[in-house]
Amino acid sequence: MEGLDVPQRPEEREAYFMKEVSAGEAVCAQGEKGYEQAAKHFYHALKVYPNPIELVLIYQRTIPEQLFTIIMAMMAQEVKIKKEKYYEVFPPSDMNVYVKDFNAKNKTSAAEGKKKKKDTKEEEPTQEVEEVKKGAFLFAGKDFKQGDVIYTEECVVSSLLPGVDAASFCAGCATVLVTKEQVAIEDKVKEVEKEEVSEETLEKDGEKIEEVQETEAVIKGEKLQQLKKDQEKYDNQTQCPVCKEVFYCSSKCRDEHYPQIHQYVCTGGESSDESRPEKKFAQLLSSNNTIIPYLVGMFFGTLLDIETTKEKSLAMGVSTPTNKLSYLSTGNKSLDFTVWEHLERLSSSEKSSDSASDAEALSLINALFGSKIAGLSEFVNLERYVMIKEKLAANCFAFSTNLAESSDSEKSETSVAKICDSFKSLESSGSSANAVALYIVSSYISSASEAKVPSNVDFKFLDGNTKLSLVAKSDISKDDQLFVGIV
Repeated sequence: MEGLDVPQRPEEREAYFMKEVSAGEAVCAQGEKGYEQAAKHFYHALKVYPNPIELVLIYQRTIPEQLFTIIMAMMAQEVKIKKEKYYEVFPPSDMNVYVKDFNAKNKTSAAEGKKKKKDTKEEEPTQEVEEVKKGAFLFAGKDFKQGDVIYTEECVVSSLLPGVDAASFCAGCATVLVTKEQVAIEDKVKEVEKEEVSEETLEKDGEKIEEVQETEAVIKGEKLQQLKKDQEKYDNQTQCPVCKEVFYCSSKCRDEHYPQIHQYVCTGGESSDESRPEKKFAQLLSSNNTIIPYLVGMFFGTLLDIETTKEKSLAMGVSTPTNKLSYLSTGNKSLDFTVWEHLERLSSSEKSSDSASDAEALSLINALFGSKIAGLSEFVNLERYVMIKEKLAANCFAFSTNLAESSDSEKSETSVAKICDSFKSLESSGSSANAVALYIVSSYISSASEAKVPSNVDFKFLDGNTKLSLVAKSDISKDDQLFVGIV
């Protein structure tokens, strides 16, 4: 199917879809002899349909099983070809890093070794050849100096951790929120104006600064400027108008977070029925002290939000707006990968049994999302849910966007430490982690402690939110493997 000329304008895509479906039905009516040709037509129609999963489920119900099997084989072949090219285009070259897939390399090495034995009668390669290194890891694409920002990356899904005060951090980007007490402006201004700058503050390199009045004015001016910034931040903050339990740093953050997850799990509203899926989902998270089901739900919400935006853009004949995965775009539509395809390539944690809580979480996710995502319940069975859960558990990082200045910090850190056991917690965050997130490219960075080597990069959250900056901790040479401190 590579090289298939697919129309781009909405009206052209609709006409193309109808033409291919009609042609497929006509050939299918000829019986088994026409199945191969019919499969091509149905597959062409699939390429322009807004919701491919939905159409696959329609095919499954309406066409002969043998014909459906051929279509699925065609899909599998295309996926196979696309997967083989994955690390040729991922990560994008402008991120200054690349991935080495040692799984594929080891298989090649073993095959080459066997060929060498056959041609030269040398000994067959030992098991050592195949087990040198397993996995896919991130390497530097060029030289970096200590302190250099190697790349920045947005997360796919994120959440505040249990035990963190929801009113202290933005639910969308985890930035620290300004409290009402911080912006009692009139009183604060009076305090600053009356404040006398201490002798210690006015000392520099052991020498007394003579321009005392000027220095005092500068320091007071900086404090007043910070108060003004805090007031602006406070004025921009908002909350969910329904439940009033989820807070945001801005309406922009709320408008991005709401369609991806909060619209599905909001527990507010007039009904106080505890049997509502939203209420039961919140109870499940609380009773099990977990956020994995929430992250799984947000993954599907994000997937739906991206695809819905694409559909609307196609319908209006306009360019698709950027989204949280736009930075991974290859510039070649045939080699652009979906959120799901990126997740599939990530490593998994050790398999866990299909517990009752997994079954309950899946049931509630289907109840919350099923009406919005056609075919979700058929696509996401218990086995697939556990697979997604394991990938999130293995690749999400727990970190701190800011130290919570709370009188209840001891209780908060105890709760956080318990939940962080499920994730890779950054050494630099210690026990102060307030959020967890999945970063596709950064998931390939290795643990320094597991490799028993010093870490050479660190995750920094320079904007005080979930936007990650990968910073060199020491000088790094091109082709060096990247290691981060993880506890």
